[in-house]
Amino acid sequence: MVADALSMTNNASTFRPCIIIPIYNHGETIKQVIDDLSSLNLRVIIVDDGSDLTTQYALKKLVSQFKSVSVTRFDKNKGKGAALIRALSQAYIEGFSHALQVDADKQHHLPDAVKLLKKAEETPDALVTGVPIYDNDVPRLRFYARYLTHFWVWLETLSFEIQDSMIGFRVYPVKSAMNVIRQCRLPHRMAFDTEIMVRLFWEGVPVYSIPTPISYPKQGKSHFKMFWDNVGLTIMHTRLVCGMLARLPKRIIGKNKVKRSTHWSSFKEQGGWLALTLTFWTYRLLGERGLRGLLYPVISYYYLISSNARKVSSTFLQQAFAYKSASEPTPVALTKSRHSFLHFMRFGDQFIDKVAIWTGKISKDNIVMHNADSFVHGLEHDKGCILVSSHYGNNDVCRAITQGKYARKFNVLVHSENAVKFNQFLAKLNPDTQINLIEVNTIDMTVAISLKAKVDAGEVIIVAGDRVPITGSERVLTCDFLGKPASFPQGAYLLGLLLECPIFLLFCAKDYKQKKYHMTFNKIFDGEKIPRKARKATIDMHCRHYVKQLEKHVLQDPLQWFNFFDFWKSNRVESKYPEKNHKGCSVNTTDRKGN
Repeated sequence: MVADALSMTNNASTFRPCIIIPIYNHGETIKQVIDDLSSLNLRVIIVDDGSDLTTQYALKKLVSQFKSVSVTRFDKNKGKGAALIRALSQAYIEGFSHALQVDADKQHHLPDAVKLLKKAEETPDALVTGVPIYDNDVPRLRFYARYLTHFWVWLETLSFEIQDSMIGFRVYPVKSAMNVIRQCRLPHRMAFDTEIMVRLFWEGVPVYSIPTPISYPKQGKSHFKMFWDNVGLTIMHTRLVCGMLARLPKRIIGKNKVKRSTHWSSFKEQGGWLALTLTFWTYRLLGERGLRGLLYPVISYYYLISSNARKVSSTFLQQAFAYKSASEPTPVALTKSRHSFLHFMRFGDQFIDKVAIWTGKISKDNIVMHNADSFVHGLEHDKGCILVSSHYGNNDVCRAITQGKYARKFNVLVHSENAVKFNQFLAKLNPDTQINLIEVNTIDMTVAISLKAKVDAGEVIIVAGDRVPITGSERVLTCDFLGKPASFPQGAYLLGLLLECPIFLLFCAKDYKQKKYHMTFNKIFDGEKIPRKARKATIDMHCRHYVKQLEKHVLQDPLQWFNFFDFWKSNRVESKYPEKNHKGCSVNTTDRKGN
């Protein structure tokens, strides 16, 4: 079947997805799964892995009811992996570009299929996968065993990019998946999901993760065979670790090229919430001193394997120091590589400080405030404001000022599908947190309307001013930053004008000698009404002022710049994936708590 599929020509030149479902004895749930997916109007390929008569009967009824559904049957049970290989082969033969994999047992939150497919359309070369958000019914043994698999996958990929390799809710780029199936013999049972994801990663396929709820029905069936499937998993991980060791030299010298968009959103935040979670638990076990003791070997490891981040760091620091030396000639004592490694170390130190902040170990006593009175006075009339931040320093320090005279609820606008998980994580660290993350794709009139009630209630909106929006639909301004042109978003300033509220610039950098943070507020707009004709000039003026202030702060300590991507090249609006169907879904305005 696989050979036949690969001998044919896939003529799909556009995004053309289908749905693939492996099934074994889930006749009682498959009808509901198909009903839930029917609104997508997609072709459904079901592979029956030797199911019982009840399931066979249910599948026959589905085929007669839904013209888009077809069923292929194995006479004997061959395993989930074998069923998926058959389904992917069929998808390839029929010319589909992508395949949405769904399990037949109703564990997945199927409304999120739209999110996965949308991300797959935006990033057609990538594997888009769900990441489980568990309810209280998850079996503890299964939950902790999953983290054992996570550990092995992180080792096999030398990366945190794969956040969960076991979930059967994902979108494959069909051609890439078939290439992997052709090149090696994949396991036919439960280990298939993990191994194909790891091997796709090895082949340079980016992996994007979207949080999604997972439920475990009390009467649900499990087809996991304790002995044989564990043997299969052990063999798989042994084989993959050996494969990792064979690839290690190329990884260290940076010859593994991964196809990615150059937009900043395609780069992972060096482990993101997952790395922060691991940092937190290590902090709990070893304390701050113990965690800092691990910082050097851990950062050394990542410095060795992260060739792209090394290159980006070196390029940025070279540009920053050259620009600084042009106006203030100073001898540079450190080599570029030494500078770059110290840059990595500062990033690791920031992670430790994040946990210390969210657990209350860093308080207002550790912060030196500059121009704080202007911020307080700006909130005198019980109206909120806009804070324009950056990825310079550590803006999580805002957590330490959400009490006392600075007490306000802070809302952070983020360009990330992980906002839900991050909110849950922060709420576990500190249930009394007054900071809420809101996921947006771009800042427009729809966003302004949704945030008006928050500002009117005296809440603060924090917006990063140094990253262009994911969709590319928001207006940007291109101007010189450290001597080279870069694009900056103007959404924050538009938001302030539309809401007629004050706008402040916020910078927060660490003084490593005094071991204190310096938080600087700079008011640039009072919230007065601006005539429509003057808005563009006003917005441009505020954006340029932000860039100048950002440049000034970055030059004070370039090692606290934590945008680990080619800022001048990546921080641009790209047209490779033009925006489609984003009207009405640019923001999710529901407050997301971790309760």
